[in-house]
Amino acid sequence: MPYSGSIMPGICVAAVAAGPVFVTVTTLASLYLRLPAAIVVTAEAVGVFCLALIPATLLGAIVALPVNAIGALLMTYLGKHLPVVRSSAAWAIAGGVKGGIVAALLDLGDSEPSLAFGLVVTSALCGWLCSRWLRWTPQGMTDLIPLPPSAPACRGS
Repeated sequence: MPYSGSIMPGICVAAVAAGPVFVTVTTLASLYLRLPAAIVVTAEAVGVFCLALIPATLLGAIVALPVNAIGALLMTYLGKHLPVVRSSAAWAIAGGVKGGIVAALLDLGDSEPSLAFGLVVTSALCGWLCSRWLRWTPQGMTDLIPLPPSAPACRGS
């Protein structure tokens, strides 16, 4: 099935978002695990958190770019053959599963559950973002799309 758009914008946006999302989700999960104890948030802690987002953006992009590219290429290939894989939800689920597999291989579930949660959520979001600029066109719909008169060679006749 043909598609329009490109996976490149989604891959790039997901790569840039990966680091800050991972740091934010992991921090929030870590704070959640401390409940019901009181959580004290100081101005200094907020400042350190905001500063941590700067290198997280760069490092996250370096790590996420090849992973997102491989995943998006695989999902695009599968989407050409399996209609169920074309939805953004399927891309998000595939990303989350990929993150869960990595978390399991690194044995983060028991030792660092906040890191495992952050990895799974970030991977699912990256999968969803990678699919957002891709539009699948129904089979045969390309014949119904009117072509400009300056493109008679494209009409196939």
